Amino acid sequence: MNNNSFHLNSFREYGFTIFPKLNSEWVEKWRTICLNKYLDKVSNSPAVSDILKSRVVLRDLLSEFFDLFFPSLIQGKMLDFLEVLMGPFVGFDSLQAAITPTATKGEKKDVRDWHRDMWGISGWSDFYFPPNAVNVLTYLQTGTEYGALKLIPGSHCGQHYAEPSDTRTDEMTIQMQAGDVIVIHSSLLHSTSGNFSENERIFVSYFYTKCWLPKRENYNDKQIRSVINNAFSSGDRRVARLFKPDSELLVKRAAGAQGKYSEKELWSQWINEERLEREKGTIICQ
Repeated sequence: MNNNSFHLNSFREYGFTIFPKLNSEWVEKWRTICLNKYLDKVSNSPAVSDILKSRVVLRDLLSEFFDLFFPSLIQGKMLDFLEVLMGPFVGFDSLQAAITPTATKGEKKDVRDWHRDMWGISGWSDFYFPPNAVNVLTYLQTGTEYGALKLIPGSHCGQHYAEPSDTRTDEMTIQMQAGDVIVIHSSLLHSTSGNFSENERIFVSYFYTKCWLPKRENYNDKQIRSVINNAFSSGDRRVARLFKPDSELLVKRAAGAQGKYSEKELWSQWINEERLEREKGTIICQ
């Protein structure tokens, strides 16, 4: 079984899969940037005491620190796997970092906040459906004192519901290490937990969607336009598609998808066609 087959089987059955240490080379740099942004936000807030007690989400990191975050966004190992999950239709929605401060004294250690991510589909069928979106999370610290990710395995399929504060007998606790990457189906129920370390807990979220879905962030700046142009000129359609759907090809593929081939077979064919384009360095399929 190849590596993508292992991760796909895990993802289909449980709704998530883990790539140990995939982003370890960026942990220290990302953590420094995020902490500096966090402290700046705290110092410039009129309600410092409130911010220090709650989680802070940092946005627009890609546009501000492009060279630091872009390499991970387009790394081949992850894009290869995302295409297995969603077909050659992978788009990029947003990059965020979530910072959870140290819990205040007396705060419950058994914290729950069950939720699904954007574009999740739940309760329609007991069967597995390929995701409309996945959340790719990288944790920037190691230690049980920072808390753990909670998941309800299999809740991306069938009728699974939970109130935010429910205690579940079927929940799973995932202890992530610094640099570990977890890929979560947007329909999977998952939860936060308390941070009882002496430092801030940080994770970085790359949120990928089907490329035709609307994006929460604007990628029309000079750097991204350059990425799109360079990708097309070098035959790398999938990098360009992260930010700009190649609509004509998508329509052509959708219109021609009827016939004797399954969608799985068509995905494989299209993915191979685009891999050959990248190897040749020019766009062939129109």
